[in-house]
Amino acid sequence: MVSLPIVKAATLERPRTSPTLAALLVWIALNAADALITWYSFGVGAAEGNPLLTSVQHALGAGPMLLLKMAGAVLVGALVWRWGKRHVLRAMSWGMLIVVAYNLAIIGYLLG
Repeated sequence: MVSLPIVKAATLERPRTSPTLAALLVWIALNAADALITWYSFGVGAAEGNPLLTSVQHALGAGPMLLLKMAGAVLVGALVWRWGKRHVLRAMSWGMLIVVAYNLAIIGYLLG
């Protein structure tokens, strides 16, 4: 007699993400939103508010400045994530959320 292997049913559990990794992903997403909003705002007459990034923008252009900004944000976020400081990532993300909301308000003002 031939015995058949037992096949287990696939489970539909969602993959688990660590809270610290989720905090890092939120940080990166908010910085990406800020970069996109900043890129759009240049087209409606707004200017970069960060003096360091403004200098980079004048030297290299808007695109490279935004890439450098994102690279810096990912690097800082990854370091804080690596150190396991979820509370710091959350605080950074709340701050970035305020920046994104402010930028949206400025665009609304310029368009309205």
